[in-house]
Parts: sequence; structure tokens; C-alpha cells
Amino acid sequence: MKKTFLWLSLLILLTIFTLVLKPTPLYISGWIAYWDFDQSINTLNANKHILNEINPFIYSLDKQGNIICLISQDKINALKKIEIKKFIPTIVNDVIDTSSNKRILKDSGIIHEILSNKDLMNKHIDQIVELVKNNNYTGIDIDYEKINPKDYDMFLVFIRNLSTSLRENKKELSVTLEPKYILKNTGLNIKLIAKYSDKINIMCYNYPSNKTNQTTPLFWLNEIIQKAIKLIPLKKISLALSMLKENEDSIIEKIKLIKKYKIHKIAIWRIGTAAILKSFQKS
Repeated sequence: MKKTFLWLSLLILLTIFTLVLKPTPLYISGWIAYWDFDQSINTLNANKHILNEINPFIYSLDKQGNIICLISQDKINALKKIEIKKFIPTIVNDVIDTSSNKRILKDSGIIHEILSNKDLMNKHIDQIVELVKNNNYTGIDIDYEKINPKDYDMFLVFIRNLSTSLRENKKELSVTLEPKYILKNTGLNIKLIAKYSDKINIMCYNYPSNKTNQTTPLFWLNEIIQKAIKLIPLKKISLALSMLKENEDSIIEKIKLIKKYKIHKIAIWRIGTAAILKSFQKS
């Protein structure tokens, strides 16, 4: 009896030590841009074993605030056939005039119109939830940039209400944020956004510099991380790196820094340009 107990105790201890010492693998997600679909899907097929989640960057808004899709249903279906655990597309606040195809990138005006009108906000939330349900997506990623500070409070209401509706349908909410919201106190309550979200993608690129092809400096990434961990639970932090300017060595350096803080989620902007995806395997 005592021997059996000792063996069981030893087995339990070994299991605990294994779980504690075993390194947590990276959770990697990647955006796929509508304008680069063909190259993206080829890269995705070749590297699908690396990715845990894909974020098709395929939804935008028209002048009335309605959601519009920028690729065909056939292309969506082709993406969904690729065996990747989570499929969470992105909606960005680029406004497209469907009659002239003119675009306003990162339009704060359309976000103000939606957020300042309760009926429009509720309609927008309903459209998002129906989009996710009808396409059997895992969830949605909200990438609304350059929000006017006067709309911050209503943006929180929007995120809270959207989160509630998605969770009622067992769907996930991801929010993508510009680095300024982490690096300084802009007035937007990041802790509340984190509370209502399943994941926060922090854009760790476009470092302000006069140099062309400037990789994200390690000191700047370190600053983002140090401030992010005070605002967002570790398990919800996803650090977005741009493949447009990085190289294999710089990616490996950044992954080492990210792991140092026990952060395990990385987002890739973007799959079509990610010729250095193999560097994630080396890390």
C-alpha cells in the first residue's frame, strides 16, 4: 500500500514538474490582406503547420457604416478549407465608396457616426454577430484606428456590447490597437478593453524613424511590452510584428525578448510577405 502511494506521489510530482518546466509553444496568428490574396494563400498553405490562427483582412465599411467584403465568397471558402484552428477575420475602418471605389483609410468620421448613434451602433453590432455566425467564424478582430478621443467612451460601450453578444454565441473578440494606446495615456481605457476582449493585438511596428526599412528596435518593443503587461493580462497579449521590414535574425531576437516576458502570442503582418516564417520554427 505504501509503495503504491509512493509511486503515485512520484508520478504526480513528475507530471507537475513536466508541466512547469515544459516551455509553452508560441501561438502564432497571421493577417491575410485582400489585395495580396493569391500570394498569401500560397504562403499560408506552405506554412499552415506554423499557424494557430488566420485573420483575413477582408472586411471594410461603406459610407453608411455597413460592412462590406473585399474578396469573393469562393476565396473565403478556399481559406476555410485550410486546416488552421481559428478563423478570425478583421474589420478595418477603411471607408469605400462602392460607386466610385474611392477609399478613405482609417476614417475616424465613420466610427464617430456609428458610435454617436445608439441605433447605428446596435445595428453595427448585429451585423458583426450575424457575419460571424453565418460564416461559422471563430470570432472577429476589430481594427478601428485613429479614433477621435471624444469617442473613446462610446468605443468602450461598443466593445463591451459586442463582446457580450459574441460570447452569448460562443464566439471570440479580438481587438487590434495602435502602439500609442500602450505607450502613453491617451484616455482610452485599455484595461476595460482587455476585460471585454479575448485577445489584444498590439501593433509593434511603424516605429517613427527617418530611416527606410527600419526594423522595430528592440528597446521600443521592450518598452511596449513593459507597459502592456501592466494593462493587459499576459494570456491576452498578442504582439504584432511586420514582416515587411524584419529579417530572420531580427525576428529571432524579438521572439527571445517576447518569451523573456512569458508572452506566447505573436501576430504576423502579413502572411503574403512572410518569406521568413521559418524563423518562427527556429525559436
